Amino acid sequence: MKVMSGKIGRRNSASPADSDQCVTVLDIGSSKVCCLIARVDPAEACENPFSAERIHVVGFGNQESSGIKAGWISDISSAEDVIRSAVAEAERMAGIEVKKVILPVSCGRIQSLNFAASHTVESDAVSESDIDNVFTAGYQFATREGRTVLHMIPIGYTLDGTGGIQNPRGLAAEELTVDLHAVTADPQPLTNIGRVVDRCHLTVAGMVAAPYASGLAVIDNEEANLGVACIDIGGGTIKLSVFAEGHFIYADALTLGGHYITTDIARSLSMPVQEAERIKTLHGCAVSAPSDEQELISYQAIGEDQFQLAEATQAQLGALIRPRIEEMLDAIWERLEKSGCAGLAGQRVVLTGGSANIPGLADMAAQHLDKSVRIGRPTGITGLPDIASRSDFSTTVGALLCALQPRLKLNLGMDSGPDDPSPNYLRRMGQWFRESF
Repeated sequence: MKVMSGKIGRRNSASPADSDQCVTVLDIGSSKVCCLIARVDPAEACENPFSAERIHVVGFGNQESSGIKAGWISDISSAEDVIRSAVAEAERMAGIEVKKVILPVSCGRIQSLNFAASHTVESDAVSESDIDNVFTAGYQFATREGRTVLHMIPIGYTLDGTGGIQNPRGLAAEELTVDLHAVTADPQPLTNIGRVVDRCHLTVAGMVAAPYASGLAVIDNEEANLGVACIDIGGGTIKLSVFAEGHFIYADALTLGGHYITTDIARSLSMPVQEAERIKTLHGCAVSAPSDEQELISYQAIGEDQFQLAEATQAQLGALIRPRIEEMLDAIWERLEKSGCAGLAGQRVVLTGGSANIPGLADMAAQHLDKSVRIGRPTGITGLPDIASRSDFSTTVGALLCALQPRLKLNLGMDSGPDDPSPNYLRRMGQWFRESF
């Protein structure tokens, strides 16, 4: 058993006899660190191999975050402690030992890049080798500025100038063109996440762009076909994704979130941050009412005797919340407009994330964005605890769904092996990408 710097060593857990059928997601967020362990039924056992019905949650761990800010590692020791606790909690429930994890990530200045890559067909019909060559060229293009590719997803195929091809394999053509959507990130923040996971004696099986994961968890097929934007308002980041014609076409992450509202309340009303979070959760509202001036809220102010409470009106609280929400919505709309995806997103928005539950936020967003807005929560997975069915767990659940995506081919095996994960995660990511296509 390994012991590192006085930290808890390798976790003692039940025999991992059934762990080769499981996949584990570790969501390292600004407000919480969540670990989900799920059994994935074999594809041949289900009528639809990409259905969420294949996934059965068997382990769940959830801890308040520490050492993570806006998706970035800010204190590696604190982050390690909370990750160990969340994983150990999930392991106890599942009765297995976790070795590999899938990580949803929102750090590293996530960017979307849509482009086309072409290749001269080598024989009389398009082969798997031709498609591989196109993806290799696309990968080289997307990484030309030193960024790391999280996803490379085909949007459409064109043969000799004729578009609308769904599957080019076996079709005769001289030139193959593939429209690609690449999601990239700066490598250093991803390396830091990989390092803290390595310190917990875990191996990173794959990374998923958090905006993509959130969208998969809460958007239905009809919305994805017609065009929809998913806005996940978390504690330290806002994850933004757009789906159109059934494809994932845009991802972004903004350094804004519910913590900023909490901080505004704490500073303006002179209360501890933990008390401000409680007040926001119990009394926060994005819309005003005539009675707000008369409704009083009691709270423990900084420096006050524990038996002496301060008071503020509901109107005062709302005056602190609404401007910050307006700032968030303005920033979201600006990013959508700049990306050129505002029109493709159609007339529908799905709000999710912990801060999406602020009363009146959906109505305020609908008015501000001039779109139909609903609150999205993860559904369709058996064994999911009630707490994990809330909107603030959309990213975690969506990362599980990514395991079913045919073009992601994450390493789902958690079989026993050397308990010494390679520190060079980005090199493994390159290999994983090549094997995935």
